[in-house]
Amino acid sequence: MPEWDVIGAERATGETSTRRVTADTSEAAVRAVGQSMLIEKVKPVRVVPPPSEPLHPPEFYYPPPSPPPGPGNPPAYDEIVHGANMLSFVGGMSILLGLITIVAAMAAGANGAVPGSVAAGFVFSGAALIAYGILSRFVGSLGLAVRDMARNSFGR
Repeated sequence: MPEWDVIGAERATGETSTRRVTADTSEAAVRAVGQSMLIEKVKPVRVVPPPSEPLHPPEFYYPPPSPPPGPGNPPAYDEIVHGANMLSFVGGMSILLGLITIVAAMAAGANGAVPGSVAAGFVFSGAALIAYGILSRFVGSLGLAVRDMARNSFGR
């Protein structure tokens, strides 16, 4: 026979309470409580049947850890080498373009083709290009140095 939870307020005290009643229908559960409660809700009690098999914890697959590269086979870090080569190339082109800009600005200023202030602006622009080229090549070399330190740590 099913069980029902009858929820309501007690007539004598006014406090909310829940009574569990065994009855065939919800109407029978209300009649079983009688006049002692002001009924708010009647809901069936859900009984969860026990599992037919014992429960086991879930099994997870953990792949075996891969062995680290040995002393004779450190990683190559090809991306770092490629990036360092690109920075070195861009830096070299910037230095070359900066030198060309400075020489052209001095020649144009000396010939009187452009005013001196414009020539000075081009000279400073060329100097900025040279500074950028130097820093770009420095950052590329720094990347290679970090790569070499990482590769050397595998031999220990």
